[in-house]
Order: sequence, then structure tokens, then C-alpha cells
Amino acid sequence: MIRSDRILAKTTDESLTSNLVEAEKITLDQAAAHEERNNLYSFLGERGTPKIQISKKRKLENGDVFLLLTRGVWEQCPDEKLLEIIRDANEPEEVLYRTEDWILERQETAEIDNYTMAVTFVRKVYQSPKKPWTLKKILMVVIPVVLVVGGISIALFLGHRSIQNKEKELAECMEDGETYFQNDNYQRAVEEYGEAEELADSLKREEEALLADQYKQVAEQIILADETLAAGEYEKAQELYLTAGEMSQKAGNVGKDYIDSQLERAKDYIAVYDLIALGERKEEYGNLEGAVAAYKEAREKAADIYYSEGKTEALEKQAAAEEAMEKAAMEEAARKKEQEEKDCQEEMGSCMVYVCGAVENPGVYELPEKSRVYEAVAMAGGMTEDAGMEAVNQAEFVTDGQMLRIPTMEEVAAAQEESESNVDDGLLDINRASVADFMTLPGIGQSKAEALFQYREAHGRFSSIEEIMNVDGIKEGVFNKIKDSIKV
Repeated sequence: MIRSDRILAKTTDESLTSNLVEAEKITLDQAAAHEERNNLYSFLGERGTPKIQISKKRKLENGDVFLLLTRGVWEQCPDEKLLEIIRDANEPEEVLYRTEDWILERQETAEIDNYTMAVTFVRKVYQSPKKPWTLKKILMVVIPVVLVVGGISIALFLGHRSIQNKEKELAECMEDGETYFQNDNYQRAVEEYGEAEELADSLKREEEALLADQYKQVAEQIILADETLAAGEYEKAQELYLTAGEMSQKAGNVGKDYIDSQLERAKDYIAVYDLIALGERKEEYGNLEGAVAAYKEAREKAADIYYSEGKTEALEKQAAAEEAMEKAAMEEAARKKEQEEKDCQEEMGSCMVYVCGAVENPGVYELPEKSRVYEAVAMAGGMTEDAGMEAVNQAEFVTDGQMLRIPTMEEVAAAQEESESNVDDGLLDINRASVADFMTLPGIGQSKAEALFQYREAHGRFSSIEEIMNVDGIKEGVFNKIKDSIKV
């Protein structure tokens, strides 16, 4: 507030730098450049009721000027310059333009801090035509009377004057209390209504005392609810606001709009944490996808109501659930792959084959079904150098329980000689034939030759050539191919 080219009143920030200046630890110039100058302790928009500076009462006069400035203005434009600009200005717009020109002319960097300024000129202040009686005037009138009626009249007058003063103070306290209520400054409202209640009691105004007490109780209930909300006890705060609403109805709905807005705010906060709690329950039951959806909804709702704490918590919960879901998906994919491989192996089956003879590592080996002779030989380390490779059909399938014997070249030669001795009439005697002899027949590989040989060893001589169809792998088609080449 500026009057007659001087600053009558000036607010200060509720900030760290203001406290340092007040303690004379830093100067005003140092405060303007201090790194913590934006660290405010109280401001509009904070949770709870901000601390508001109330100046002493002043009567307005023509020529008074009110300035509302942000840091971007008062840091760039000193008080002396502002007084100079206002001194030469006839309209508020001139103050704004000249101040802006001053700031921009002294801009040192490409970027400049935000600056906002509001100017109000006070003109044509209302003057009451009725000038209040002063004590001096009253006494001037009363003195002659006093001389006539004596001290009793003076006492009666002073008593009446005291009552008038109390009535005036009562009215002012009630009016100020209402103003603080309208500005959501409930702490000051409590103070004003408390004083009004005391004045009403002293004047024995029961109705006014009761009304002031009702207003005070509503304000106290709102303060308690705000403190509870700021502490994060949202459900309790909701109950307190509901009680405040009931009290407001009995007191003419005073503070109703603020109570309703705070009640809605508490409900929104509760809704955010209800969604977070829902997500946590879904996580416990293993429904990670549902948990992520709940956390996401909580985050979006918190963002809609500008509730940063709830948004941060929901976002952290969502990220953790998504990470857990991704991990679970990877584990499930690995498990599924392992199961598929296992199922595939079970589906394919396996067989046990005894590989012996001219191989590096004779022994029993497990192979998948439909494996071939060369695969069994490979598992046994391959054939030796003296193996009769040409006498073995390596492309033939192996069977479960089969003995796969790889002959040496010497054994193959001996078998051929014996075979020649067994074939005197061009027919092979199946009761005297060796494995190698059987392999000379069309369509008979090593496995079938071994099966024929083992059958004869187990059941004795063949009684007829047709009996060979009792051997596994020797069906009518194979028999028809060799029947004209064998005898018993």
C-alpha cells in the first residue's frame, strides 16, 4: 500500500529467505539472488489453511495505491523505482507499461523470470456525511448539564457510552468473523467469534452469544478436519467434514461451500487409495493384470484431482506389478517350452539298442524311435577300421531291444564262403544259414537277418519255408520275394 509517495504497508513471503532477512543474516539484495528464495512455507493451493498476514486497519484516502507483485517484478524493480513510476502515472495502465519497460531494458539473459503485477488506484473514497460524536464534543455539551445535575448524570452517560462501544465492537467482530469465513481463514474467524461471544455475554445478548458460539464451533470443526486431512487420515477427515456440514446447517449454512469442496476432496483421496488397496488384493491372489489395471485407474484419478502423493504411490505400485507380470510371463514361457519339449520326447518315444561287434564303444544305447542304424553306430563311437561296412545297411531303422552287431571284414568273407557251400543247388538252406547268409536274400537287411537267426536259435529248425512268416518283420510280401530262393 502506497500513500503520499511512501510505502505504508508491505507483505513479506513466508519463506526461508524472509526469515534470514528478518534475523539480519542476509541483506535484501542477497535474498533476491538466494537459491532458496522460492522455498515457501505457506502459499495458496497447499494442503490445509495457509498462513495469511493481516495488516492493521487503515482508512482509505483518495490517491492510495495498491500493488500486487510477483517475485519477477520486485526482484527486478526496486522500491524507489516503483515509487518514481507511480508518482508520474495518472492511470494504473501507465504503471504496468513503465514497469515492464524497466524490467525488459535490464534483461541480461535470453530467459526472464515470470513477472505479474496488479495495480489499483483508490479514488473517490466514500465520506460519511454524519461525523461521529467524539468524547470531547460530548463533554463540551455535558459540562453545563453536569453542573446542574451533578455526578450522577456523568456516571449514567459513561455507562451508556461503554455499552455503545461494546455494541460497536460486537458488530465489528461479527462482521470480521464473517469476512474471515468467506476467505477460508478459519483460525482468525475463531478468534473474532470468540471475542464476539464474550462481548455478547457481557451485554447479556443471549441470541448473539449463541450465534457467535455456533460460528466459532463450525470454524473449529473445519480446522480440525483440515488438520486431519493434511495428516493423511482421509476417512477420519471425511467424518469430521460431515459433522462440520451438520453444524453448518444449524448455523445458517456458514462455510458450506468450503466444507462441501473439502468433503469431495477427501472422498477423491479415499477413492484413490481404495483402488490402490484393490490392486494389492489382486496381487495377493495372483491377478497381476487386474492389479495393474487398478493401479493405473488410481494413478489416472489422482492425476485428475492433482493429488501428487497418490499419483506417485499408484505409479510405483503399477511399475512393480508390471515388472512382476513380465517376470511371471517369462517364467511361464520357459515352463511351457520345457513342457512342450518333454511332451515331444514322450510323444516320439525311445528304444534301447545293443550295439556290438566292430565298433569303438560297444554297449546299450537309448535312441529316439525311428532312428536308423548309422545313428546307433555313431552313438557307439563309429565303426572300427576292420569293420565290414558294406555288409551293414546303415539306412535301416532300428527297433527296441535289437542287437546290432557290426561284423569285421574277416567275418564277412568267412560268411560268404560258408554261404557258397550252403548253396549247392542255388537255394539257401534257412536251417544252416548264418546272419550274413540271410542278408544275401532280396529285401533282407541286417535286422531281419538277425531276427531270422535268433528265431531259429530259440525255436529250433524250420519245418517249412512258410514258417519264416512267424518271424517279426517277415510278412507275406517279403516271403513272396524270397520263397523261390530258400529251402529247408
